[in-house]
Amino acid sequence: AFAVGDVSGHGVEAAALMAQLRNAKRAFVSEDPSPAEVMGRLNRYLCQLDTEHYATVVFGLLDLADGRCRWASAGHPAPAVFGPDGCTVLHDGAHERGPLLGFRPHATYPEVQRVLAIGDGLLLYTDGLVERRGEDIDTGLAALVQALGELAAGPTAHLCDRLMEVVAGGHEGRDDVCQLLIRRRA
Repeated sequence: AFAVGDVSGHGVEAAALMAQLRNAKRAFVSEDPSPAEVMGRLNRYLCQLDTEHYATVVFGLLDLADGRCRWASAGHPAPAVFGPDGCTVLHDGAHERGPLLGFRPHATYPEVQRVLAIGDGLLLYTDGLVERRGEDIDTGLAALVQALGELAAGPTAHLCDRLMEVVAGGHEGRDDVCQLLIRRRA
């Protein structure tokens, strides 16, 4: 199982809410690990809390034996699937993503399925990696796709660091950045 999320706001209250959501996710996964079901339950949970915060999340499952990967997204930046040849696909279609958590209690979340071949990778990240003040987010997403295309053949151990340098220009007090890289090996 894997997840990356981002709660609106900053400070202790936002961090505490993220911890609550993480613990709720663990409980929901133990009952039914379906990404769409977990996301729906997280959304209903957040809608019931007395908070003005919302959250974006990607939660998924990867079968290590055959590479089958499935996930659901709640308004989170598009997961990137990339191959060792540099071919990169952002999963950002409207049919591949549900609404933010915390707004509509009865929202549903579609599941995306993809098989990761040997050498393929999945990158999840927060918006701090691709957003810049005064720039359209599409500019940052295009830079991410280009960088993954150029760096995918390199060592996996350094890929997130390189993406920080190339796409985000380092970290100079911008929004929080989180990256989770999954790569299937032989």
